[in-house]
Amino acid sequence: MDILIGSLPRRAQAVIDIIALLLGLGLFIAIIWQVCVLGYSFQISGEHSATTIIPYYPFAYGIALASIPVCLVYLQKFLSSLMRLVKG
Repeated sequence: MDILIGSLPRRAQAVIDIIALLLGLGLFIAIIWQVCVLGYSFQISGEHSATTIIPYYPFAYGIALASIPVCLVYLQKFLSSLMRLVKG
């Protein structure tokens, strides 16, 4: 795939990068949203582990919080590809 994309003009490469980065960013935004919904559900229902009585919701919120830097990296790479597209 790298050979195929590498043979395209720089502008086309930037467009493909932008599309791929937007898909990745959208995926991680959806993951954060759904894990927050799951964490809220755990929090409202009071669900916890059977043996140690540890609530589940902090772990769900932790996963959502840990996914935010990934979104920021995708956003930074998206903006860099966008600038590459504008410069030509």
